Amino acid sequence: MKQRNRKEVSTCSTRSSPRGKKLLSWLLSMVMVLSLLPEMAIHVHAAYEDGMECPGCGHYHWDSHCCGNCGSCSSDCDDDCYEETHCISCGACRADGNFACDCGYCYFCAKQEEPEKHCDYCGEEDDGGICSECGLCSECVTDFEEVHCSVCEECIAGGLRMCNEDHSHPSGLESAHCTGESVVCEKCNGCFFEHEDDYCWDCELCQKCALDNNKHCFECGECSSNETPCEKGSEEAGGYTVCETCCMSYDHHCSDCYEHVNFDDYDGVEGWCSDGGHGTHCSSCAELTRCLQCERCWDCAGLDLCDNCGLCEECCRENTETMRCDHDYCVESSDYEDHLCPDCDECSGDDPCEFCGRCAS
Repeated sequence: MKQRNRKEVSTCSTRSSPRGKKLLSWLLSMVMVLSLLPEMAIHVHAAYEDGMECPGCGHYHWDSHCCGNCGSCSSDCDDDCYEETHCISCGACRADGNFACDCGYCYFCAKQEEPEKHCDYCGEEDDGGICSECGLCSECVTDFEEVHCSVCEECIAGGLRMCNEDHSHPSGLESAHCTGESVVCEKCNGCFFEHEDDYCWDCELCQKCALDNNKHCFECGECSSNETPCEKGSEEAGGYTVCETCCMSYDHHCSDCYEHVNFDDYDGVEGWCSDGGHGTHCSSCAELTRCLQCERCWDCAGLDLCDNCGLCEECCRENTETMRCDHDYCVESSDYEDHLCPDCDECSGDDPCEFCGRCAS
């Protein structure tokens, strides 16, 4: 009992003594100072149920190990999941939508870290397809037609001049192209790229300018370099060019010598045949097919020419009938001479003597 009472007295004396109070005060002061230092802050760990499962890798984690934006692993987690869901350079979260491809960089870091691989516009990775001049990928180059020539594929950022800067496109502009690919009319300065049907490569004019300047036939549209113009036909057409092919198709040319014949001149040397008329042959050629006896054109009349007398078949037959011969013999032929009666020199008829060949008379 005495010993226990002695210990109680000793404890009470420590608390109530000035030395004991000073020690307690010093200890409380140290606790307050240490609590103000961040390094010495007392951490309070969350309970298990306060954590969450990473939607990417399934890792269960808490606090700073979770991305406050997407819930996936943060940089504090020792896992590859972080690099799959965040920019490997600045740490931006994919949930913000600032990622154009799967290279690991966000849109802004990709353009800074790998400009030669990422498009300046869409940010997509196009290894080897990024234009060194404008920085666009092949897909964006197609979308922005005015940036690259559709034929040579050169870029305007490299000094290329596009056609629409210098020329109009009367037939429409289908594809953007540079001036080196332009198909330009020398008269109106319009470009007919991809509209070559409206352009003539021979005279280097568009169809309209070629007609207006009498370089093409106004009927068929053919260029004078391919079809020979008919001078007389063009004069009759009021000065508009007419090719010989079209002029002949309208029967304005002689069918024998192919010379142009004035449509209204029937009597002149260069007029039409008086028997055949327009569209047959000229009067000069008609002289060569005119029967010397009746003076008709046996060609236009549809008659044959006798090889013996040189007359048309009707005049040849008429001469035979005049000689009171009923046979189909030309009076100038040897057959006609052979069938005559040896005595009277007239047709021996249908029943000459079988022995002497004389007629019944």
